[in-house]
Amino acid sequence: MASVYKAKVYPSPSIIRAGAEKLPAAPPNPQHYCFNIRGTNGSGKSFATRLVLDQSGPELRRFEMFDGLATIIEYENLFVVGTYDTDCGGLDTIPDSKIINPIVLDLIDKKHVLIEGMMRSTIFGETHELNKQLRLKGHELIQYGFTGSVGLFIDRVLKRRAGKGNFKPYSVINMIKKVPPITHSMNHSIFFGGAVVFGQGDEIAQHINGIISGTILDPSESFLAEYQFYDDFEEWERKVEIDPLLTLMPKSEHIEQKKAEVAQLQKGQANLLFGKFGA
Repeated sequence: MASVYKAKVYPSPSIIRAGAEKLPAAPPNPQHYCFNIRGTNGSGKSFATRLVLDQSGPELRRFEMFDGLATIIEYENLFVVGTYDTDCGGLDTIPDSKIINPIVLDLIDKKHVLIEGMMRSTIFGETHELNKQLRLKGHELIQYGFTGSVGLFIDRVLKRRAGKGNFKPYSVINMIKKVPPITHSMNHSIFFGGAVVFGQGDEIAQHINGIISGTILDPSESFLAEYQFYDDFEEWERKVEIDPLLTLMPKSEHIEQKKAEVAQLQKGQANLLFGKFGA
């Protein structure tokens, strides 16, 4: 059976009752863009962000807003909201989501802004309001969603955990539960006139870098004409329904790779000690 989330663009009744309206028309030549990367764990949000930052030149400065609740990183043509000193970076480092819109609206008049985070990915209302305010100011918000499969994203999470030496069972239920609100929020944005682009992490980074550099002059041209939501979502949803405590272990190749890395590191340390004391 085809996934109920596949290629459907519609508003939920709750969104209609909340009074969401179609967005004002996008400015023909936006002054700046706010890039909003959205996705579940393992989808590639941080990977895409780091690819953008790698092409943004040296970090110019860091400064705080809202009494230190948010740290902003400034590059030549871009502000990034939140830091990436840990795996859970970006907007997930900000304890109060209500300050995100004011921060973006304050920064956007100076240069482009990039926002990315797990928690924000599930929210439609605040993103819709930000989109409206940006367009009224002559700017534009582009939301980026990921193609791929839930199974692929889970595998990435397991590999990342193993890379840190964490071989404990991983419960997938919270990750599975986040998929519908993320896909629905993107769905709603399309329906109400938002700019949404989908692709793999490297494609998303290339798209953002192209806008910043001016090589992409029409950002509305997506690399996918029609977005297909994760075709294996129903399979994973059924697994969780059968076993709400479903946990997965890192694959054997993840563990073996980590063991090899540790062995190589230990060998290098032994060589250093021999070089120091063996003479």
